[in-house]
Amino acid sequence: MTEPLARRSGDDAVAEVYAAYRQFLVSLISKKFGVPVDDALGLVHEVFLSFLRCRHEIENQRAWLIAAACNAARGYWLRRRTDEEPLEAADNVGTTFDVDVIVRVAELLRRVPQRWRRVLELHYLEGHSTREIAVILRTTPGYAEKLVHEGLRRARAAAAGEARCT
Repeated sequence: MTEPLARRSGDDAVAEVYAAYRQFLVSLISKKFGVPVDDALGLVHEVFLSFLRCRHEIENQRAWLIAAACNAARGYWLRRRTDEEPLEAADNVGTTFDVDVIVRVAELLRRVPQRWRRVLELHYLEGHSTREIAVILRTTPGYAEKLVHEGLRRARAAAAGEARCT
């Protein structure tokens, strides 16, 4: 499929992209992630609102739209899980030890340089694959994987430095 160019000025270009990808993205979100079709359509609309804001900076529209749709679907289920199970989530954190661990991990991440912290957050906290991280950071999947490993190495080094000090 030839990619419609939304970089052109005017609403017609964006309408072309919307018409070309809307049904595909709804289907992707509903079938791959199990999101109800009505909610999937709402997520696609949110994706296109984001697309409108940054369409001039996007090099590969299809890849960006797919990554944004996958992220929106993951966010949907994360919001649903926290909305529907707040008491169960609170029970899991329950002990002082768990809170201490969370505080220590947050402190550790603050000591890791911003670049590596962002990569670790994308991979381990937000659950993005290295391929998705590559799209977000506009790099290759191989380099994104290297960034994740290097970020983890730096976090371990920071943790080892903390262990020696205590």
